[in-house]
Amino acid sequence: MNRRYLINYTPERHEGEVNDTNETYLYDVEITDFMQNWATGERFAGFSGKIRDGFRSFRWDRVISIVSQ
Repeated sequence: MNRRYLINYTPERHEGEVNDTNETYLYDVEITDFMQNWATGERFAGFSGKIRDGFRSFRWDRVISIVSQ
């Protein structure tokens, strides 16, 4: 059984637009995988998961909070 999490996240971009105001958004996520950032050499940069309307990647340094449901 996969767990769902409520994640407060400050994305660099939201719905295709730059998040100039650093607004935080709440996502209901089923984490599916962890990711690396090859460009910067980060071996554990964040995670990806299923959200209501598709998939999304989340960087650890932009996560504000995670709560298990």
